[in-house]
Amino acid sequence: MNTARLLDLLRDQVLTVSAAESITGGLVADALVSTKGVSSVFCGSAVVYTDSTKQQVLGVRQSTLDAYTAVSPECASEMADGAKRLFQSSLSLSTTGFAGPEGAHVGLCYVGLADEHQTRIWQLKLKGSRNDVRKMVALFAISVLYYKVRGKQHGIKE
Repeated sequence: MNTARLLDLLRDQVLTVSAAESITGGLVADALVSTKGVSSVFCGSAVVYTDSTKQQVLGVRQSTLDAYTAVSPECASEMADGAKRLFQSSLSLSTTGFAGPEGAHVGLCYVGLADEHQTRIWQLKLKGSRNDVRKMVALFAISVLYYKVRGKQHGIKE
């Protein structure tokens, strides 16, 4: 992924981005901040690994966690919305999932993207080591952002 091109697209459209990361533990932020000039478009990222931190930092509702768990499209949506609100960004990503190495749902992950109109969620079912799954989720999240911004530039509607 060419993050420099992504940052140029964000700058050209006067957009900012933030993230709420659980499964990726800061990998999304790391991918963005490793590129020069990111401070003009990247507001920040919250690594919210525990349920209580998701609630305290992002405003994820206890009722959502009780009904759906932290690894759900509902939680991913509230995480993206919460980060967008917290950082006052134009766009916000969220990542949540089971990285493993053990458990019945290892590889089940959700990526969210909030914009000014809606929050979209993608479900992923990945295979690989714990770190491979985490890296794939981060790459997917950055790719979702890239294609969203690229689509805006060309007038493509989702």
